[in-house]
Order: sequence, then structure tokens, then C-alpha cells
Amino acid sequence: MSHNSYQDPKSYLNSSVTKRGKSGANGVFLTNVTVVAECSTDYGYKVNTSRVTEFSPPFGLNYEEWLELLVSMRGGLTDSPVHLYNGQALFQFTPDGGSISLNVFIPCLNSDVFEVYVQDCQEMLQKICDFSGKLPTFIRFSIGYAFRRWGTLEKEGEVEGQDLSF
Repeated sequence: MSHNSYQDPKSYLNSSVTKRGKSGANGVFLTNVTVVAECSTDYGYKVNTSRVTEFSPPFGLNYEEWLELLVSMRGGLTDSPVHLYNGQALFQFTPDGGSISLNVFIPCLNSDVFEVYVQDCQEMLQKICDFSGKLPTFIRFSIGYAFRRWGTLEKEGEVEGQDLSF
């Protein structure tokens, strides 16, 4: 497992993909990477995401399942993990006494947009904890295949483009 206490989660993921990843036809990719984010840390991401409320779940999650999750966490009806799936990621909420952590399993992700996941997951976990009276701890992202495109890497100066036409 990777721990990234010295960098924000997006920088850590981008750096990991760039430095440890393998070259492919469309860019660089890295498989099986784990990134940890603190729920209460403001990483300074400037993304416009939808606000999570009790009646407006993030990531297009099923409304009824969202409400069931809120009620089960608030009432202490479960001490085992509860998960929600939206077709792109699996969100697993794990209660542990007076706190809740979140594990997010993402099969494939362009790491350049990772801040949206971080920010929305922080907000989602905070909202669940506020509703249930528990403390949010951390969010662990397990990503099966993270990638960065060549164009992005070139813009950021990570690689140099060369014209090979004759």
C-alpha cells in the first residue's frame, strides 16, 4: 500500500503514474495503485462539483440506496461495511465505533481528473458522518488502472514531443 502524507492525493497519483508507470500507445499507465486522502484536509482543489446533500447523492448514486445508507449509519443498524455502486466505482463505507472510513474502488481512471473524486468523496463522507453523528477518518482509493495521456504530459513538461515525419 502506498501512503502519501507528504503530497496531496492528485499530485501523488500523477507523480506515481508518471514516474512508475509504463508507456502505452496513448500515454502512461500504472496498475493497482492505492492513494489515501484525509477526509478533513482541504487540498485546495478548484473544481466545480455538485454539492452533496441528504437528498442529493453524488456520482449519480441511486437515491433510495443513498437514503438507506444514511439511515443505517445514523441508527447504528450496522457495524459491517455498506457499499454503493454507480457503474464506474464502488464506494464502501466502513463504520468503526464512532467513526466511518470510505474505501473507493475505481477500475479505470484518468489521473488528471482525480481531484473530482477526492473532493466529492470528502464531501460525501463528511455528509454521512454529520448525519450519523460519527467522525470521518480517511478515504482509501484503490485504482486498478490509472493513466495520463501523452498530450497532458507534454503540456506539463513531463515528456518532450518529437515530430518523426520525414
